[in-house]
Amino acid sequence: MPTITCTPGGETDNSYITLAGADTYFADSLRERTWLNWSQDERERALIQATGEIENLGGAKAVDSPARPLFPGSPDDLAMPQALHFPRAGDRDSTNALVIPPSVLSAVCEQAFWLLERAMNAPLVDRAQLQVEGVRQISMDGLSEAYTHSGIPLGIAPTAWVRIRPYVQQAYRTRVGPGGARQPDFRTVPD
Repeated sequence: MPTITCTPGGETDNSYITLAGADTYFADSLRERTWLNWSQDERERALIQATGEIENLGGAKAVDSPARPLFPGSPDDLAMPQALHFPRAGDRDSTNALVIPPSVLSAVCEQAFWLLERAMNAPLVDRAQLQVEGVRQISMDGLSEAYTHSGIPLGIAPTAWVRIRPYVQQAYRTRVGPGGARQPDFRTVPD
């Protein structure tokens, strides 16, 4: 069973938010029942994975620092080991305690929920994988879909991206660029 370690600025943190914090995030929403129906173990794993995926949006971690080049600011105290990029210098509340920006917390919750939903209800057609392969349009059973570049990194929930996007400083590679293998523009998925 995974254990969430969440002490803002801690050197062993593996999540930006505790399970209780995530439970509170979903409380009094239409998604609360769905969130609580997943086991504690599943929710904790999803929060840890979601934190890692959000953290990776900041680019490669420096060897001697948790700073990520695509996230603004630097970790709160460069002399103290800090596992994750946030909190940054200045991310403090009115009592001077370190805090994670609320939109980072909500991005992790949204990503975790999305990961759990996808694990439970795998899509019939993996649109993200088709887009990675360069497919721009599919047709099956009389239904046709065309894909355009959305700007959302692959594997990131749209609701999480809306919340974390203000923290990503430059364009994030979301699909195979020029020079990659030529992929079909159109593919028919057999019945």
